[in-house]
Amino acid sequence: MPPERVTPIDEFSGIPLPLAPQYMAERPSRYKPNDHHSWHSRLDPLLHDSVGGLALRGSRVQMANFDTHNLDYHRDNFDGPPLPQNDAERLRPIVLAAAGYVPDRAISFTPQHHAVLVPLSKQVRAALWNKGKIRVERFSSVQAYLQEITFSQDFSYFENATIDEFLTTADESRRQQIGRTFLTYAVRSAIEPISPTYSQAYRAELLPRYFAQTADRFVLGRLAKRNSMRLLCKRLEERLAA
Repeated sequence: MPPERVTPIDEFSGIPLPLAPQYMAERPSRYKPNDHHSWHSRLDPLLHDSVGGLALRGSRVQMANFDTHNLDYHRDNFDGPPLPQNDAERLRPIVLAAAGYVPDRAISFTPQHHAVLVPLSKQVRAALWNKGKIRVERFSSVQAYLQEITFSQDFSYFENATIDEFLTTADESRRQQIGRTFLTYAVRSAIEPISPTYSQAYRAELLPRYFAQTADRFVLGRLAKRNSMRLLCKRLEERLAA
């Protein structure tokens, strides 16, 4: 795509810049607001050919004024952002998007339909979080990706006796205790490259305060959401037995 039509990226997070809500609120439209996907185009194979691609596509949408989204953004200015090429490149934007990261800049448009970058205040970011204007579109896709990177870790760090106990014990409480230890280790290993970035974003108040302060706690919480520890232990059993 022509360089001038590439959507600008927030370099810190790797997430495309959002649309400025101040501008959209002032612009009337004959049509209802619709969802602006941060990652597009919709038919690009990189967003559909893997668990990670589906998670990236579903990791962020923003409620947008119809004309701002379809005319100013898509028609007049942007074809889309550069897409991460593999799961290593997808990790940072997926986790930060799922955690609600919003940068301090956004895309706005002049009356002549030219794109400009404008600052986002703390108050505007808080409104985006509290009103659900920016959100995860498909939590199940994001969760599937987080589980995939977690269960792909090397569990040989643990002693064989501990693994055998997990696989054979009839004490479900003990089994889940060991399983949680395994998962905590695996999550920390999987997201170690982005943990400092997450912590820095939290300290800078670019993440909402109702999520965990550290990346490992956040991802562990997302893994367990809508899944019981029993189900996670069942998948862990399959991974260790293999």
